[in-house]
Parts: sequence; structure tokens; C-alpha cells
Amino acid sequence: MFPEFEVVPAVDMKDGEVVQLVQGERGTEKTYGDPVEAARRWVDAGAETLHLVDLDGAFEGERKNAPAVDAVLDAVDVPLQLGGGIRTA
Repeated sequence: MFPEFEVVPAVDMKDGEVVQLVQGERGTEKTYGDPVEAARRWVDAGAETLHLVDLDGAFEGERKNAPAVDAVLDAVDVPLQLGGGIRTA
């Protein structure tokens, strides 16, 4: 049925740190630390693409995790996707 597909891990960021929300609800986050370390762990585990999410941008409409995104861009050598807070091209 699915001859080939790729699992793309997401690195969700809030206030410059990796977080996981419970059912996407603000205020439910558990913090997991540095986005660069998380991205490297995913790549070391075999991820060929990563999806970065700026949750501050998604909730507030203003990107706040650009420095963390830039740090991940510099740290890993896989294609990256970005979502959250992007309102214009």
C-alpha cells in the first residue's frame, strides 16, 4: 500500500527551547532543552528531514524562535521544513 514514505520528526520550539504540548494546548508544555541537541539526536537516529515549528509564532503571530532556527540550520546537514508564525512569503 505504501511502497515508500518518510517519517519527518518535528522539533517544536517555544521560548527558544524544545517543547511538547498535550493535544496542542498552550500551557501544557513539557520542556526538552536545546533545539540543536534535539535536531542532532534526530539526525543521528536516521532522520533525513526535520520539521521545525515556531510555536510562539503560531500562537502569537510573530516569529520569536528565529535564533534557534538559525542555530539548527547551522548544526545539521539535512533538509529542513519550517512552520509557525509565517504570515507572508
